[in-house]
Amino acid sequence: MHLRPITQADESSIIPILMDQTVNKTYMLPDFASYEEAKPLFQRLMTLSHDENRFVRAICHKDTVIGFVNDVETCDGAMELGYALFPAYHNQGYMTQALNIAIHEVFARGFHTVITGAFEENKASIRVMEKNQMELMEKVDIIPYRGADHRCVYYCKKQE
Repeated sequence: MHLRPITQADESSIIPILMDQTVNKTYMLPDFASYEEAKPLFQRLMTLSHDENRFVRAICHKDTVIGFVNDVETCDGAMELGYALFPAYHNQGYMTQALNIAIHEVFARGFHTVITGAFEENKASIRVMEKNQMELMEKVDIIPYRGADHRCVYYCKKQE
């Protein structure tokens, strides 16, 4: 398992993640009617992954791209991360391992806190955060998404 910048060769792996209905339930994405509609977002992720001021990485298992992790926001030495994993790789520990790697890479960049959030009903993502020894924060948001209001809970890990 490793993280790396996104390349053009990853298009055929990442666009299906961006279009996946299971992923779209919890990772906030527009509905793409076609592969072509998703290409601009893929291009943006690829470009950002090569920007030293941003954190966007492909999650690779062996030589296969199975997901991605990205910065959502940075503020006062803290970076919030989001992540998505192709459903065929859910519940196998890959995201837990990828988030652990991402946390260490963010700390190595000089950030002192990593924050992640998930809809409260997304128990699998919450387990990933907890397995990475992240602590539940008091911060809660109500986020309207796909016709419903979702309670978003946040977790953080501070550099020791």
